[in-house]
Order: sequence, then C-alpha cells, then structure tokens
Amino acid sequence: MPATTTKRLLLAGAVGIALLAGLYFWLHIRRSVSLQVKGQPEAATGNEIEEFEYVAAPYISMRINGTHEPVVAQGTPLLVSLRAANQGAMNAQLINQAHKQRWAALQEKLSSGQVQKEEVNALAPSLQHELPVKTVQLGSESGGWEQFVRFVQRLPGGKEEPLPWKLDPIGASSEKKLVLDAETTVQLDFGLTPEAAAAIAPGDYEIVGILEVPASASVSAEQWKGRSETDPVTLKVLPQQPPPSAADRLRSELDAVKYFLVTNQSALALQHAKAALAAGPTDIDAQIALGDSKAAQNDPQGGLAAYQAALQEFQSQSPAPYEPPSLLFEKISKLRKGLKTKPQ
Repeated sequence: MPATTTKRLLLAGAVGIALLAGLYFWLHIRRSVSLQVKGQPEAATGNEIEEFEYVAAPYISMRINGTHEPVVAQGTPLLVSLRAANQGAMNAQLINQAHKQRWAALQEKLSSGQVQKEEVNALAPSLQHELPVKTVQLGSESGGWEQFVRFVQRLPGGKEEPLPWKLDPIGASSEKKLVLDAETTVQLDFGLTPEAAAAIAPGDYEIVGILEVPASASVSAEQWKGRSETDPVTLKVLPQQPPPSAADRLRSELDAVKYFLVTNQSALALQHAKAALAAGPTDIDAQIALGDSKAAQNDPQGGLAAYQAALQEFQSQSPAPYEPPSLLFEKISKLRKGLKTKPQ
C-alpha cells in the first residue's frame, strides 16, 4: 500500500485533553514546557498554558501485523506499519480549542453574574493567546521520506544493530512531499514475504523504527532534519510445531490476510481468509477478513454477505455492546453505496 495521508478530527482525544487543559486553566496554572525531541514529543499534560513551547518534529509509531505485541509463527509474513504525526501541533491546537471553550464559558458566566469582571480580565491574556500551530515537512517532489527510514534490533544493554532481515517498502509513495499539521498523519508500510519470514530464527526481537534526516543530508531548507524513533516493539517468533492449535492457525491466517491485502494479492488474501474462518468459525475478525478479501476481488455481494455475517456474530456475542462496531458499519455502508442499494 502506498503512503496514505488522512485527516483526523481526534474527537475523543480532543475532548479528553481539552477537559484536562480546561481544569488547569481554572486553577490558574502557568508553566513553561519545552518538548525536546530525541524521537518523540510528549503528549499534552495540561500544564501548557501561556508559554507552551515545542520543537516541530514528526512523532512516529509502529505496529507489526497490526499490533504492538506481535506473536507469529515462523513463516508468517510481516507487515510493519510506520505512522508519522505532528504531535506538538496537535497539542497546540487542542490547547487553543480549550482556551476558546474556557473563554466562552467565562463570558457566559460573566453575563449571568456568576463571576466578576476582574476575574475574567485576569484570565484574558492566557485564554485569548493563540499558540502557533507549526508544520513539519517530510520529503520533497524529488524524493519521499521513506529513504530516511530504517529498522534496528535493540539488544540487551541498549546496543543497536541492523535487523538480520530486510524490510522492503510496500508500494510507491503516492505523495513525495508531505506536510504534517495538527490534523494530518501519514502511514508507510514495509513487508517481509512468507519465504523470508520462514528463515527467521525463533526468539524475541526488540525492534525500533527510526526516521533520521542528518544535518548533512542534501534536502531543501523546508524539510525537517533530525531523528525520531518509535517505542520498541517486541516481535515474538514461535517455532513451527505441527499441529498448531486452532487459535494459532487463526492468528497466522489473519496476519497473512493483512499482508496479502496490502501487497495487492487478493487471491491469496481470500485463500487465507477462508482458512482463518475454518479455524475460527465464529471469529468476527475472520468474517471481516473474508469480506475485505472478497471486496478486493471485486465481489461486493460476497463482501457484503461476509460483513453482515460478522455483524450478526457481533450482535450475538455482544447483545449490549459498550461501543457499536463503527468500522464494520462503515464497510457495509461503503459496499452498499457501491452496489447502489438502499440501507436496510
């Protein structure tokens, strides 16, 4: 899959952080915070009032086969996803939003006589101050940011060495020049084929993804330079022990589906999705994988049937769910629109 750019409203996170920030505003806390980037800017803590300072830099995170705690059998293909975001800009925007919300609330209380004008005036400099939302540019028209990405294995004691296998970028970047603001993230996928994965010795591998553009790099002045690294992700590789349990088969088949879908090998994805469903007939993820694979095979009717079966299984297993299966609803809606049918 090529690098993809998405716009996020960050609804839940925005509300949570804004509430925290608003609480601290009410307590009149003022503290200067400078976010230095070894790799990652830290999340907003609520202390960032008038002098919130940050270095505009990409925050990168990593998942392997869709999780931060991957456990695979030898021979399972690997899908390593790096996501970059401008966390400092996100925090600044959330704080600005919290400022505006707090200021509006104070104005209402002032008009109703719940607070004195002097109290409002004392808070005005802080709450009407808008923090800069800085952007970060990765790559240029002549070359994408993937050229500056590498992966290392972190050994006991902190020493790093190159991975004993090579992860290759999947697909060509659709956008070479990327600008990260408060709402934009970008994802880049890397993969390891089943054949190459079969050669990995069983064991635990602590893997770190690194994005590093050295000061000496021949890039434009607008491009970000520096080093950002992911939190370590421990890949646990298990030896093949026939016969594997149904749960192990299910996990391996689902991992294979993800890999083959991203690498545009839908026929193989469908084959493994069917195997996943055979290993876990009532597994919701297996039903969804079958739907994804059939949709990728240009079989929207088959994909819709699989998604609906997944929805029925979800409703059966969770008659009173804490959260609705929003992603599944989106998949069903998308296929229905493609088929030009009315939602039931």
